[in-house]
Amino acid sequence: MLAALKLEVDGSRAGTEAEGHRVAYKQAFSETGLHRHWSKPDFGRLTISGDRERLRHHFEPRIRNNDLLLPRNPAQFIENLYQRNTRYFASLAETGRLLPRPGISRIITEAKKADLILAIPHRQTKKRKCNISLFV
Repeated sequence: MLAALKLEVDGSRAGTEAEGHRVAYKQAFSETGLHRHWSKPDFGRLTISGDRERLRHHFEPRIRNNDLLLPRNPAQFIENLYQRNTRYFASLAETGRLLPRPGISRIITEAKKADLILAIPHRQTKKRKCNISLFV
């Protein structure tokens, strides 16, 4: 008999990649004066575990090749973008702009009715985990 249901925090319960992270990056880039826009296909190619890693994967080759002029401290630049992205992403979650994937609300409702334990593993920041928890 099923006793628990484990749901990934980010991605499986809500369509957070294209409509959450990508949108938050767009806001972070705009705020820092970067003229970057990741389309859904572009962003799909950047699906890498971890936001800092995604930023490094995108920006570090451009920095090395001098294709992108950045401040003297690229690591701090990437961290700043990451922090801005986290803030915008949390705002999207808090304002209800990140919607559950089709069927997830029903699954969660049925699991609660069946008194299943809902496990939410994460490796996100506490701020992000707190906001993603709004989907449960």
